[in-house]
This record gives sequence, structure tokens and C-alpha cells, in this order.
Amino acid sequence: MRKKLVTLALAITLALSLVACGGGNGSGGGDRFEYGNGADYIANNLKGDYSITYRYSISGADSLELTCIRTSDGYYYDYGGSGVLYIKSGAKYDTYYGSADGGFIKVDFIEPMTEDQVKAQFIFIGWMSHYGSYASDMVKDGSETVAGRSCDRYKYTWSYFGSSVKYTYCIDKATGVCLKYAYDVASGGQSGSLTFECIEFKTNGVKLPAYN
Repeated sequence: MRKKLVTLALAITLALSLVACGGGNGSGGGDRFEYGNGADYIANNLKGDYSITYRYSISGADSLELTCIRTSDGYYYDYGGSGVLYIKSGAKYDTYYGSADGGFIKVDFIEPMTEDQVKAQFIFIGWMSHYGSYASDMVKDGSETVAGRSCDRYKYTWSYFGSSVKYTYCIDKATGVCLKYAYDVASGGQSGSLTFECIEFKTNGVKLPAYN
């Protein structure tokens, strides 16, 4: 039963992330969250350098840390210790993998990528704007500090055929980025939870790992 519950949680998560990545505009107004600036919410609200790390866990199981860094030189992604660099070269980006000395070395067998292709390598950027699907239904529920940053907290409850999911979103007041996304799901007498929470967010003094 626990395995079925986790499968349900992952299915809901994937469905919502795909909707969020596709964008959407809520009606907003009052204490409702207003989702604006088009589908590419991150590009419109976080234009400069940034380094952001999330911790992801399901039902209290072992967590996984996910990091994204962007500067004018390129992007860095790390999923649980597996890091990849994408360094700008002209209009495209070269790929760099980690080396034994702790740095990053260019990988020549991978063709240079466009910026859109680089972003597409890692879906978790979608979590940074993970509220497009239910924007018009999210009701403000006070404030919360996440990773030392002031956030507006919104909640939404969804029920379907005896199952219910309670969502919580904490949205950074300064950038509009979703710094915490969590849900509690109950179905068939069982329950589970998912948390995707920022543990570090920097917008200045950001540097990419060393590469050659």
C-alpha cells in the first residue's frame, strides 16, 4: 500500500509540474495569487545571476538536494551530487562533466546546445514556478520565511473521489519564485506527503564551479 501511495504522489507531482511548466494565468484578485508575466515566469522575474538549492523528500524518506546556478557564463545543475556545467560559447553552450580533480572538463562528443535545450535538460526549473495550474484557486494564508527570505504563503485543497490533497506554496516576495511547495495526500485510509523546499537562494556573489 505504501508503494501505491508513493506512486500516486509521484503521479500527481509529475502532472502538476507539466502543467506548471506550460504556464497558465489565474484570475487573481483579493487574497488570491496572481500569476502573471506569461509562461516563462522565471525568465521574467529572475533576470540576473542566481544560485538556488532545493531539498526534495517524500513522506519523510531520505531527501535529495537539487541545485541550479546561472550566471552570464552559463548554467550549473547538480542532482544529488551529479553535477553538469553548460558554458556559453558564442550563441550556444558547451557541456562540461566533473573530473577527478574536482573541476569540470569540456565534453567534445556532445554537440553544443541552445539555451532552451540547456533548460530542458532538467525539469526541476519548473518547480521554481510551480503554481501556474492552481494560481486562481490559491488563497493567501499569511507569511513564512524560507531560506532566510520573506515569502507569501498560499494554500489550496483539492478533493477527488474520496482522496484529498492539501497544497502549500511559499512564494518569494522579491522575485516571485516558489521557494516551498508541499502537499499532504490522503487516500483510502492512507496518507503521505511531499516537500520541495529551498534551503539556499542567492542572487549576488554567485559563481560557477571551476572548469577548463
